[in-house]
Amino acid sequence: MTKERLTQLGYCLLIFVGLSFNKALLAQSKFNYNLTRNWYIGLNSGATIQFGELGSFGGKSKSPGAAASVFLGKQITPWLSIRGNLMTGNFKGQDLFSYSKAKFYSYQLTGLISLSTLVNGYKPERAMDVYAQTGAGFIDFQSDVWDNITNEWLAGYGHGYGKGIKGYTREWVFPAGLGVNWRFYKNLNLNFEASYWFLNTDRLDGDEVNPGKDRGLYTSLGISYRFNVGRLRELEPLNYQASADKISFKYKNLSQQLGKTRRLRDGAKPSLVVEIPSKIGAVDSFNIVLKLKNDGISGVADIDIVIPQGFQARLPRDNGLESSMDELVGNIYTTLPTADTTLSLKIIVYSGQAPVGSHPFYIGYKVIDASGETAGEKKVYYVEKDLLYSPDGRPLVDRIMGVEFRVQLTSSRSRIDPEKLAQLYPLKEKIFEDFSDGFYQYTAGSFKTAQEADRYKEKLASELGLSDLYVVFFQNGTRISSFKGAEAGKEYLRTLESSRKTTVTTSVNQSAKIRPTEYRVEIRRNEGSPLKISELQAQFETPEPITEIYQDGVYYYFAGRFANEDIARAYREYLSDRYGMVSAKVVPLLRGKLIASN
Repeated sequence: MTKERLTQLGYCLLIFVGLSFNKALLAQSKFNYNLTRNWYIGLNSGATIQFGELGSFGGKSKSPGAAASVFLGKQITPWLSIRGNLMTGNFKGQDLFSYSKAKFYSYQLTGLISLSTLVNGYKPERAMDVYAQTGAGFIDFQSDVWDNITNEWLAGYGHGYGKGIKGYTREWVFPAGLGVNWRFYKNLNLNFEASYWFLNTDRLDGDEVNPGKDRGLYTSLGISYRFNVGRLRELEPLNYQASADKISFKYKNLSQQLGKTRRLRDGAKPSLVVEIPSKIGAVDSFNIVLKLKNDGISGVADIDIVIPQGFQARLPRDNGLESSMDELVGNIYTTLPTADTTLSLKIIVYSGQAPVGSHPFYIGYKVIDASGETAGEKKVYYVEKDLLYSPDGRPLVDRIMGVEFRVQLTSSRSRIDPEKLAQLYPLKEKIFEDFSDGFYQYTAGSFKTAQEADRYKEKLASELGLSDLYVVFFQNGTRISSFKGAEAGKEYLRTLESSRKTTVTTSVNQSAKIRPTEYRVEIRRNEGSPLKISELQAQFETPEPITEIYQDGVYYYFAGRFANEDIARAYREYLSDRYGMVSAKVVPLLRGKLIASN
């Protein structure tokens, strides 16, 4: 059997082994097959060694060449990626009588097979990956041979009469080799590779005296960067949507009991009952109880929970459960028995360090039955933290003492220079600076009632044209984040909420026959001239991106884009409590245009 036949047989065997593992690998982990995900780009450089009549190690000295390459690739499956390479460099060779040099350009398409994944399964967090590569491409080269003693030119190829670039000779090349990839920082990777080139020519070294094809070896060290193209189009509620790199739906290798189990197609209706308090006081922790009813379905259940900033959670770790908590994102995974069962799970939420206000908790579940059909639901639940709240209904009047109301002008992650602050807000009253929840908060005025502070806020808005102002309160000199729940501010809140509901109802009635395509949260508007989005982002640093729309002579600025109105309203409440945007409002849009001007 010839060497070419052995090489071809090796290629086929390698591809067969990869395909045989594919099904098992896909069952082990959730891989994102989106066309815009898992791209990488990079460059490398290294040494070339020529094998032929005039080899790099022939003669009395060694003469390796050099080359460099840029590449772009896409991971197709957990174990396979496709990469395109553009390369330039040279090969050198010699014997006792002559020496050669070949300049070349090469264009190759290679497949990279992860040996680490084939052996140990797909693990996105893996830092080191060993892979094999093989492919095909073209090499355009110009080769010359000189006499070792007289330096007289003896022969050459590719001098203007070939089919390649610059008239170089063009031939096929088939690379195959091994590589090691090491992720040393986030999406940055170091790559070490060695690839053996099978060339369909005997002219690379400029010598065709002996029969046989030339060969080459390229060893390189490089760097690559992994990236995704664009943004995912899915709208993520409150920026808390569980993503594939944090929560993997581990539906893998399950021994289903396929006896008399019910299925979704038979009318089974699994459900998740969530027991969560709507209001808490000054407590260190509270419980969330999840009751999952399988309605006789045998399969798997996957539950996701995302908690707001300022909270921490401890998930149950009973036998038969797989649970994990990654910062604010938690996942519980379990199998379901054939019998009609209600699974009760208790999650402990630590709330002692959380600020006051209304906080969204995202909880979703998915059930997969024995036939592979799925059912599930996603909801947002709200827990209001009120330092004045008592579970037994007893009012805590003593906590109202020492309350002071102010009007907040702005907040910033970094400290604002006093001179710049005075230019932005030319007030007679003193501007206070406080640091709370990672933000520098700037307020003005000092009032005993919310009504007085509200009148002062309206005065600033009318006289100085200031917007996005809101009332905050301090208790015994300490900022309480928001005066929701405070007895002194309840009447003000009821009036404010009533006016908002009236505005929203009018807008909906005017556009009752039009179905919006999306909802956004308006945070600011300006007539005549646009604002700098970068300055808005630096001032508010909202979780969702800030966008701009120009319509009817007014520039509108929004935070977030949502397909569901309820989620948009939840995000507005989040902005109101976290960033003080009490004037923010939800507006409907139709194909990027406001349905009704507000």
